[in-house]
Amino acid sequence: EHKMNKRKFFVGEDAPTEKKRKGIVIRLRGGREFRARLVMSILSKRRITITGIREAEEEPGLGRDEASFVRLLDKLTSGSRVEINQTGSALKLVPGFLVGGKIEHDVSRSGRGIGWFLEGLLPLAPFCGKPLELILLGATCAGPSWRSVDAIKHGPLVWLASDFKIECSLIIEKRQAVSSKQE
Repeated sequence: EHKMNKRKFFVGEDAPTEKKRKGIVIRLRGGREFRARLVMSILSKRRITITGIREAEEEPGLGRDEASFVRLLDKLTSGSRVEINQTGSALKLVPGFLVGGKIEHDVSRSGRGIGWFLEGLLPLAPFCGKPLELILLGATCAGPSWRSVDAIKHGPLVWLASDFKIECSLIIEKRQAVSSKQE
């Protein structure tokens, strides 16, 4: 016998209020789409718990790049709370408010280029309280699986400016390649 999953949809007075939703925690397993999960948590103002982040691998838990991205999100928001367990294989995020402003962050030791970080931050930038002035220090070139700073400058930033009328620019003051130690 086949049983259908029951889902509740609320309309009008029966819809859960913001106060009722505050206690809801979205629980996810694994490290797939890590940046997107954190970004969606912040945009939706929903708490998130991610467990089982590469726990079966030789080096379990968050990578240097992911840990650096979490630190960058913490600088971008006010009131966010992040808890990471000792092995780095579980993370809890209570999102705060997107503040924006002038933020400087060094990504050079993360093993990823600046483009990887920009890709994750672009969906958040239009919703910051203050215009975002982001200074990222690190590699500007693209690795095999991430976009270069130039690709972002001539792709998504042009799209944000033309379609959404969001004033944005990207200035590359100095170019740097990923060192062989970081790959």
